[in-house]
Amino acid sequence: MFWVNRPNLYFGTRTRAPETLLNGLMWFGVNEIGERAWENVRHTCEQDETLSGYAWNKHNGLDYGSQIIKDNRYNVAIKTEFIKVAGAGGADWAVRITGEPLDAEKSSDISLIYYLGLDGNDGELRVASNDEDSVKILGDASYLKNFKFLVNDRANTHPSSAKINVARYKIDGGNVWQVKDLVVSNIVQVAQRINNLNTSPAELFKMDDPEAANPNLIVVQHMLTAPFVVEYALITQDNSGEIYFGESLSKLLEIYESKFDNEFENVFELAKKGYDESQVQFGKMLLGNMLGGLGYFYGSGIVDNSPEIEEDLENSDYFEGDVDDQEKEVYGPALTAPYKLFTGVPSRPFFPRGFLWDSGFDQLLISEFNAEIRFTFL
Repeated sequence: MFWVNRPNLYFGTRTRAPETLLNGLMWFGVNEIGERAWENVRHTCEQDETLSGYAWNKHNGLDYGSQIIKDNRYNVAIKTEFIKVAGAGGADWAVRITGEPLDAEKSSDISLIYYLGLDGNDGELRVASNDEDSVKILGDASYLKNFKFLVNDRANTHPSSAKINVARYKIDGGNVWQVKDLVVSNIVQVAQRINNLNTSPAELFKMDDPEAANPNLIVVQHMLTAPFVVEYALITQDNSGEIYFGESLSKLLEIYESKFDNEFENVFELAKKGYDESQVQFGKMLLGNMLGGLGYFYGSGIVDNSPEIEEDLENSDYFEGDVDDQEKEVYGPALTAPYKLFTGVPSRPFFPRGFLWDSGFDQLLISEFNAEIRFTFL
């Protein structure tokens, strides 16, 4: 399992390694200037009343997932469909982002953003081409050699003359996860510079390109009117040359979805037991959210190593310190050495991190569906 989800994001992936290629999805509305959209850029999963729901409707924990995010604030339902391609050793993947208006009578213009960032001090990125409806980014790192990241934004309606913007940054490799702050700062600076309320929101909120030399973070921004379809593909040097866009991607998504549906029924036999279609779909969503919540973490933990021994108050003098005070071991919360963790998270918005007590219960369901996934935890 080379790529895994970043469960704290609405969508994003990373490799199972301390240094990795972080990537993820963001969006915000460009319907009205008064929306102050920069204050509500979607990126990390939140408990937000303006979202009427988001969930992995289907996810097999390995190479396929599909989710729908209903965003009332920006009047759009965003569907993410993700596959990993087995023929490339699991290193290639593609994602289709589809947007549909929740209310066809209302405006549903949004800025959709996808980014790539090298988390660590290894590797390089460069923009090889940037056309009106496509982008090609080339990259290389010790953990992912000579890869291509392709963007397909064809046949969409755009509220702005500029369909795709690209922003290149050079930042500390350990700060890629803070990409949203850079995006918001960029948007605000552009809006303040233009300072014209007669400018359309789609023009006002276009990002500038810092054009950093040797960038390690590249942000791709689209201005879109729902309905829309945008596709992204990461292709490695092992790829035979196939590009996972359009009809080719549609066929693959159908194959992966059908395979998941068959595996689910073979294991749990809900339809065979008489459950109706809505109940079967609910079961798939429950499993999908558990498997879609699997993630890789690396870093230090905080551990309190204080011994659970009550102080002997009767035999100690509160006002006189012991002679050996300077030699006593200091207890209390302290950082551990860095370690890696692959686990499920109890909640994407509320608790997007590992929780040992919860993990054992997760395995009861995961191991029944696919024992192969269970062994990746060991």
